[in-house]
Amino acid sequence: MALNALVIDDEPVIRELCTRWLSAEGFEVESAAGAADALAMLTRHYDVILLDARMPCVSGLQLYETIGSVNAGLLNQVIFMTGDTLNHDMLAALGRTGRPIIAKPFTQDDLSRVVRKTVKGLDAR
Repeated sequence: MALNALVIDDEPVIRELCTRWLSAEGFEVESAAGAADALAMLTRHYDVILLDARMPCVSGLQLYETIGSVNAGLLNQVIFMTGDTLNHDMLAALGRTGRPIIAKPFTQDDLSRVVRKTVKGLDAR
């Protein structure tokens, strides 16, 4: 059975790259350009959700909170992506969620490692 992933990022290049890399890992991948697109998809099951922390209109943190109100079970599947590693307030806020954070730019190996760790953590329950 294939694992399912959702990539939410306003940057098309990031969405395409993550989609290609996750597909190579055997995931069925869907992507969304922002909160509006993603919200329509949250009724589905995802083993992993890659969520850009900084997007226009609705931030990744705001969307994370919305995910919790729509489908709280998906919160444990979220992995934040951010290129804003010098913003200590942002990193602290992301850290308070307890979810993994992957810094952009990242490699396919970096992504694979954090995704597999997240999926393995779900299997351990």
